[in-house]
Amino acid sequence: MNAHRSPVASVAIAESVALDAKRGRLTSAWMVLIAFACFAVAGLIATTAIGQEAAEAPAAKEPYKFNKIDPRFGSERAIKMMKAETRTYASTGDAKMQYVTAYFTRYVYPTMTSRDGNRHISEIVSDINSFISRAAKSNRAAVHQTLTTQTARVMKPIAEGNYHPSARIAAVTLLGQLDGKLADIANKQPAQPLSAVLPILIALYEDENNDEGVRAAALHGIARHAEYGFKRMPANLKTQIIGLMTNLLGSEPPAGRSPQAHAYLQRYAVDSLYYLQPEGDAAFGDMLVNISTNDDSADLIALHTVARLGSMPKSMEGKVKSPETVLAKWAKRTAKAFEAELARFAAMEKRTPVRGQPRDPKTFLRSTAEAATPTPMMGGPDGDMFGGGPSAEMMNQMMMGGQDQMDMEAMMGAMGPMGPMGFGGMAAVKEQPPEVIMSRRKLNHVLQQVHRGVTGVGKPEIPTKPGGLMAAAGADNEEDVKAWLTQIHEVIDEINDETYDTEAKYLKAVEKQLEVLSEMAGEGGDANGDAVLGADGLGADPLGADPLGADGLGADPLGADPLSADPLGN
Repeated sequence: MNAHRSPVASVAIAESVALDAKRGRLTSAWMVLIAFACFAVAGLIATTAIGQEAAEAPAAKEPYKFNKIDPRFGSERAIKMMKAETRTYASTGDAKMQYVTAYFTRYVYPTMTSRDGNRHISEIVSDINSFISRAAKSNRAAVHQTLTTQTARVMKPIAEGNYHPSARIAAVTLLGQLDGKLADIANKQPAQPLSAVLPILIALYEDENNDEGVRAAALHGIARHAEYGFKRMPANLKTQIIGLMTNLLGSEPPAGRSPQAHAYLQRYAVDSLYYLQPEGDAAFGDMLVNISTNDDSADLIALHTVARLGSMPKSMEGKVKSPETVLAKWAKRTAKAFEAELARFAAMEKRTPVRGQPRDPKTFLRSTAEAATPTPMMGGPDGDMFGGGPSAEMMNQMMMGGQDQMDMEAMMGAMGPMGPMGFGGMAAVKEQPPEVIMSRRKLNHVLQQVHRGVTGVGKPEIPTKPGGLMAAAGADNEEDVKAWLTQIHEVIDEINDETYDTEAKYLKAVEKQLEVLSEMAGEGGDANGDAVLGADGLGADPLGADPLGADGLGADPLGADPLSADPLGN
């Protein structure tokens, strides 16, 4: 590196060289805006190991292409200068543009595609999002467009090139999140995705030779375009997407893709079809009903379709002729979630009770008589703090660790801010165990999805203008649906009862509500006549028919029961 050349001159000179060398490859990139990067989709199914690029191999055997960054632009000082100028430009629109351009073309592009690019991708994506977010918040259209252009120039070739999947996934995800038009907050209009990016995303998803993570990121972007750009989407692309998403919904997991990962991707197909379906066409709604009631459907996609049915348009009104069957299937699906939680708790390794703190050494110096004498405390006449509850000695044991399963923290949690029982007759709610909190959230999520599918709202209430299955079932079935909702509301209330403040209490409530859900699903005794266990729940008598008759006394010597008929004539 020339020690006499200023950093500004270095960046400018290198930029000129780079633009000449890379112009043919980068000038065809699309103009896009980045909102944020989402790697969760790719993380579910991307299977390529990060360490693949670490081993040196002959050029002919390289699985991916790697670039090298010019040392003049890879120094810590140069990177700081380029970032600073780009940040200033995003905020004020006034900066040295050669630094801004160099940041994208001389630093971002070669760094993301270098051998150790995985170490820098997260930081680069975060920085780019920050820059474009600044421009959007300042409402500088020209600045926003420039940053969008520069971003697209480097992301498109990375997304389409033979680079490491990590770099490609990041680039594809960014492209899918980019907007061509900023949100109009005054008129409550969302940002519009850059329509020119959509054909790129479709091509990346269609190519089955692409890495699974790349295809997943492209699918995520397609779903976003369907949601926010459907009004401006060309008819041919809309038709193409509908075909692709319909095929995805009806397909089985391909080799190398788990059922859960496949169901996760199918969720994007449901979302895309929801926005692109022809107005007045109920076929899509029928498809969702079939998926949600199919016992073979994975819970991930089945419950997602249930929730999506809650916001179906009027084309579904009155179309579901047998809502009781649908409700029974949804109750069964919910019951499965409860069963899974009980099984998960049963499989958990039981925690060893925490040994209490050792007794206060001072207590060993007391005489027996002194130790047995209770210390007067406020409360009852015997110096009992609780006025008839545990003695002072028992309290001392509890506070000092005399009981193995009672530590100070649990004790204080039980007492609450106002002392035991709140000192006002109302039991203070104890702190919930973390396992119970997480389980409640999981089951509440399932219940919310089902409730949204039935009523169109996620809150446990019956709306005045219902949607979902309630609207699709028609007025003739409205009362039956309301009765079902009353039951599900009771389940919701019971599961969220915070007086079940221990794992044992909570699991007992889950077991009880599982029985309720099984009845609602038609799997309980009342629903199917107890074909397995019989009406008494005991099953068939292993000894065969009772030789003495049903009452164990044999034939009635008096003949017919004189009281079989109602003596009052009712």
